[in-house]
Amino acid sequence: MAWQAVFIDFLNPNATQYWSDMLDEFKDSADFDGIWLDMNEASSFCNGECPGFYNTPEETIPLKYVPGNHSLEDQLLPLLAKHYGGDQSIDFNYHSLYAYYQVKATYEYLAQSTKERPFILSRSSRSGLGVYGNHWLGDNYSNWQ
Repeated sequence: MAWQAVFIDFLNPNATQYWSDMLDEFKDSADFDGIWLDMNEASSFCNGECPGFYNTPEETIPLKYVPGNHSLEDQLLPLLAKHYGGDQSIDFNYHSLYAYYQVKATYEYLAQSTKERPFILSRSSRSGLGVYGNHWLGDNYSNWQ
């Protein structure tokens, strides 16, 4: 079974209105004044090589340093996936901004609709996100061993 997903391109100037419309639909079925944005990083389980994206295996970004020899495209969008804004607007340059813009758009929606300071919990984060929401560290655990 193949799963297909679509990610809102928050660099598109129409994205915030679209996201607000989707939150309106959700709010009609389940009233809320805060939200947990789990799994809110644009990800993929194609390991960067989804069929039909690359024309040739050479279409990738040659990186000088790859921590732990772990591909930056492993379970993420391809580094060359294009966002709104032209040829330089590739995921390599904007990946860490995805959750930031999603949380910011959600904050603006909730602040307007509830007239209160929103509570937003985000799994994905970057510096500056704390202005609009809170960061959850994901499925982490510890033990005494």
